[in-house]
Amino acid sequence: MYQWECTYCDHIVRETTVDDVKQEGKKHLKRYHRNSLADLFQKKWTGKSCQSGCGTYFYADQRLTGFKCPKCGHDHFSYFAGQHVWVGVEEVDK
Repeated sequence: MYQWECTYCDHIVRETTVDDVKQEGKKHLKRYHRNSLADLFQKKWTGKSCQSGCGTYFYADQRLTGFKCPKCGHDHFSYFAGQHVWVGVEEVDK
């Protein structure tokens, strides 16, 4: 069994595979903590390029709204939320 505890609340996702934990964790973040995660994205993604390959780099002084690239509209939520969950996944006893 694997689990992830939300960093924003006491919610715990427990599933049999890491992929299932990531999927359920992303659903939880999208439903309850999207705005908080967007704030973290703006801080953590500074200096990184858009995953679509459009050539846009994100900077802290940009006025971003959510996870979308201001140039091409690529939505980075799924990747960023998945990484956020993945780093907190731990194996637990059944």
